[in-house]
Amino acid sequence: DKLLEKYIAGEPISQEKLAREEQRRV
Repeated sequence: DKLLEKYIAGEPISQEKLAREEQRRV
């Protein structure tokens, strides 16, 4: 998973996760 890789790299995935959750809501 790219999200996991970013998390391991120490990148902020908060915004990405939020955007994904928002898209799922729509």
